[in-house]
Amino acid sequence: SAFDTAATAAEMGASLVHQFVRRAQIPCVNPFRWMEKSGFLRHFGSMDDDARWQWMQAITQNGQPPTQDGVNRCAAQESYRITTGVTWTDLKMVGDDVEVTLSDGSTHLFDFLVIGTGYTVDVGQRPELTSFADAIALWRDRFTPPAGQETSPVAQYPYLAGDLAFQEKVPGSAPWLANIHNFTYVATASVGFSGASLTGMKYGIERLLGGLTRFFWLADADRYLSEIRAYNDIDLDVIPLEPHRIPALTEAKPCPEQA
Repeated sequence: SAFDTAATAAEMGASLVHQFVRRAQIPCVNPFRWMEKSGFLRHFGSMDDDARWQWMQAITQNGQPPTQDGVNRCAAQESYRITTGVTWTDLKMVGDDVEVTLSDGSTHLFDFLVIGTGYTVDVGQRPELTSFADAIALWRDRFTPPAGQETSPVAQYPYLAGDLAFQEKVPGSAPWLANIHNFTYVATASVGFSGASLTGMKYGIERLLGGLTRFFWLADADRYLSEIRAYNDIDLDVIPLEPHRIPALTEAKPCPEQA
């Protein structure tokens, strides 16, 4: 999105568009392509916690490259500049401009900033989850990361059941969480792609609906069983036929073709 934003600003006539990138090199290979494989999409959730954790480390530690279209659009504009391997260490107003100080010691003046700092996973920041976010089990609550991986952002992902339902941080404290399903990208750590891409939806929707119908079936199975057992007692005829109106059984006669 940073490349798309920069390209749009340059195409709209900005005199200078300077993009700063923290990475030393722009990623050229997309590890997320591995998550498009049918085996991953259907069976990732069947792997044990350690395997899923290691997969998520390998995937999330690599950035996704910009689209070729975004790169081409930027490269076509003479007003576009890019600097890699730097961070912003300070910002201050200088008149009507913003002065940006970089980690290499240089300063730059701009009249407008677009800041893309990535994202963080925090269920407590979602308004619809705030009131009970503390009851939701996260990966850090169910899995102890290997040494050196304790600060991985994956630890913040919710630890979901196979049907994408939230699970309790403390068993028995919030059983109703099983009725709330998370069909978003953060379900990836638990079951693989779900609501994050078209290919993910192909398997994620099936997983979600299978879980919902399983829940409803198990909730009503005893009642259905009682109905089946009582089936012979159910009178489907409102008005019973009188004896003389019941057709008599007669010996079947062969069809003319069989005579």
